[in-house]
Amino acid sequence: APPPAVGADGKPIVYYGQVTEIKESPGRGLDKDYLNYEINLKLVRSGAADGTQLRTWASTRTFQKKDADGNFVNVKGNPNALAKFLKGAGVNATPQRNSEYKAAVKAVNGKAIGFTLDWEASNKEKTEFVRGYWNFPDDPERPGMKKSILRKGDIYQERDRKGNVLAEHVVES
Repeated sequence: APPPAVGADGKPIVYYGQVTEIKESPGRGLDKDYLNYEINLKLVRSGAADGTQLRTWASTRTFQKKDADGNFVNVKGNPNALAKFLKGAGVNATPQRNSEYKAAVKAVNGKAIGFTLDWEASNKEKTEFVRGYWNFPDDPERPGMKKSILRKGDIYQERDRKGNVLAEHVVES
């Protein structure tokens, strides 16, 4: 099971992951025309979660948001997932070209980086999604923990940022 996202105090847990491998990867979906990296981390200095392997991806595709007319527009300042990752890893420079990104990526390999995480799950068909640690059902076999694998018939809740329940859903597949 993945480590919990939130501590007993209700606050996000800060984990530390050592970058064990970071490699250029082909982009998928909207990221296919951009510089992409697969980032493998091993949790360290994280108590019982030490040694847990995590994997994420980051690209240079600029973040977008909807404008007043409902059109997607680039966020000002050219922020992207790879730039955020590098900043979190302590890289002070702001890369502008792919060659600068590649040099910065080499500098973070092997570093321990502090971060928080959240849970997300989907079925194989990508038709059902659960996002956010608090939306996963409690695990009756492990009090105080959440179920990390959902089965047909499990009930999960959709909550807002304040924890208020907006809806309940039943896993269909």
